[in-house]
Amino acid sequence: MTKQNHKQDMSVVKLKNLGAKTASRLKLVGITTIGDLNRVGAVAAYCRLKRLNPSFMSLLGLYAMQAGLMGIHWLDLPEEVKSDLKNTADKELAK
Repeated sequence: MTKQNHKQDMSVVKLKNLGAKTASRLKLVGITTIGDLNRVGAVAAYCRLKRLNPSFMSLLGLYAMQAGLMGIHWLDLPEEVKSDLKNTADKELAK
């Protein structure tokens, strides 16, 4: 097993920017590992949580998940990426 594959099997709580509260909420929508989040994507995970309970996730949570998948702090996420994430999530939630 490669180091990258091992990381994919790790709990989402090990991902930069995410804590136990977000990990427990992600578990409610079937996302328990970094690999799960990577496969589903930050926007889809955010939308699942918003649909389950709108108070479960803010845009900062979306940014944190995406930045974590990119291996950076959420404050370092470029503004254009934040804008794209928000627009994509808004469109998905409007369906």
